[in-house]
Amino acid sequence: MKRRTKRTFFWTLAGLLFSLSLFLVVFSGLTGQIRITDTDGIPVAADSVMHAVHTGDWRTLELMVAEEYTLEPLTGEEGSAERIIWEAYQQSLQWNCAEGFDIEGAKMIQKVSVTCLDIPALTNRMIEILPEIADDVAEEDLLASAAETALFEDLPLLQRDITMTFVRMDGRWKLIPNNALLALLSGFTAA
Repeated sequence: MKRRTKRTFFWTLAGLLFSLSLFLVVFSGLTGQIRITDTDGIPVAADSVMHAVHTGDWRTLELMVAEEYTLEPLTGEEGSAERIIWEAYQQSLQWNCAEGFDIEGAKMIQKVSVTCLDIPALTNRMIEILPEIADDVAEEDLLASAAETALFEDLPLLQRDITMTFVRMDGRWKLIPNNALLALLSGFTAA
């Protein structure tokens, strides 16, 4: 009888411990705590997005975005003022990911400090240059020449802080398109 009592006691104790551990697992899952095991992946993903914009690797950028978008900006024909300005903007891009990131539900927010060509300041300078070069340049080449002339001067730079929002999908961190991406792809000329 003692043997049966000991065995019953141990099975009851084992059942209680199992129930307690199951309760703790369910409770911790319901409290909404997210455990991130890939903490280096978020800054790496933000850096990859910036590198894709810097190099013009639009296919890679589209694969990094959580939704289906065509992200290649319309930059004009080769030799046009638009293309000259866009390429100068891409070359001027410098960025630094902030230490750490914020968690907002299942989304991860990475702050990125971006330094780049100030396109509005450059276009204002082009407007000042146009009358100076108008007599020396053919009309169809006037804007491209003004862009090239303005870019030979000290480049006006601006600094912006943007936030990139990532979510884990298909085993990778994917960018959720937002105004920060729009601003980045517009050279900070769009809101």
